[in-house]
Amino acid sequence: MRKIVKPIFQIRYYLNFLDNGIHKPFFWVYMLISILHLISPILVIITTYSDNSFGEVLPFYIIITYAMWLNFSLWSIRMLELEENNSNDFIATKIFSHFIKTLGESIGLWLIMFSVVGLYLFISFAWSDGMIWHELSFLYQQGEFVLYFISSFFVIIFSRFIAEQINVFSDIANNTKR
Repeated sequence: MRKIVKPIFQIRYYLNFLDNGIHKPFFWVYMLISILHLISPILVIITTYSDNSFGEVLPFYIIITYAMWLNFSLWSIRMLELEENNSNDFIATKIFSHFIKTLGESIGLWLIMFSVVGLYLFISFAWSDGMIWHELSFLYQQGEFVLYFISSFFVIIFSRFIAEQINVFSDIANNTKR
């Protein structure tokens, strides 16, 4: 009878993996996202170099490469923080809030870089056509790049707020459990 029942209870190993090893899949997701941010500028070089338009898009390439590097650094640092954050009974909740926070910071960084690219575009076109700064502000729709900066700030703050609310609920659940 024991030989028949023993394979049924082998699921305990899988459940232990889910309870103790939930950090590992998210660790690999963070690593994949950071590696994609690192490889993407190389793909941009290959596509623009094959089109013989690399000289025309070099300033944009530098800005986008910098944004990719910042996002690679962000996801890599957060990946290492993910390993340290396992002192809780509600592990999945903490990991999910950490992911929400990191995703919001990444989106905020991209919004800032879109603002920088837009500002560069309109300044370069304004100086090439000989426009003055007053016409530049009208051409860029009354400071739309400032809107990107402000919205990126609010995206980061909102994602951190949501992540902190999730953490608060998890901490309350930990304290009431004892």
